[in-house]
Amino acid sequence: MTEKEDAPAKNEAAVLSDQSLKALAKEMVNQNKGLVYPMYLNIPTTQVVRMRLTGTEKENSEEDMCTALLLYWKKMRETARDKDKVLDLERACRQMGELDIADTITDRHNNNMELSEDCFPAA
Repeated sequence: MTEKEDAPAKNEAAVLSDQSLKALAKEMVNQNKGLVYPMYLNIPTTQVVRMRLTGTEKENSEEDMCTALLLYWKKMRETARDKDKVLDLERACRQMGELDIADTITDRHNNNMELSEDCFPAA
């Protein structure tokens, strides 16, 4: 066995799980900001455009593209502390004027709960 196999799985913040990011992507698409939000997370514009073109060719939904971009961001920031990543998600929401979503992210993180489709306030 290698050292990587012996190492315990890293505990990540619940709001950073793949399921949470998928729920967040769905909410951003519902707010018509699905491909704008990743730019506020400092994903390079060329990467956003590249993933958009690839997604369009494969006939992916905007929600799928936003989810893929959020997962790309998570991988891009894998060396950052979870606290910093959560703050990035919250800051980006606030900069976009999505204060309710930012508050939901903070509340869920403080309670160590995942984001879900039903946790976001109705528009």
